[in-house]
Amino acid sequence: MPRTRRPYSAEFRHRLVELVRGGQSPEGLACKFEPSANAVRNWVVQAARDDGRRAVAAVASVTRWSGPSPRRWATTWVSHSILGSAS
Repeated sequence: MPRTRRPYSAEFRHRLVELVRGGQSPEGLACKFEPSANAVRNWVVQAARDDGRRAVAAVASVTRWSGPSPRRWATTWVSHSILGSAS
């Protein structure tokens, strides 16, 4: 059974975020404390979003494909390649 650890407390995450904002690197904090540098960076980004310092990434609008269907495109390509090699 895999080992799991309890989530870090909000106070602990807040303290590490403040240390990064104060000038310490996430890599340095990762050496001193248990969470990885990537986790600390993620916490800093999330804290910036929560504080309104960073905009949430907009999701690209989904558009319907208006070209030929992929199956038709593949069939056309195969027929062209067969006819091209026959001549």
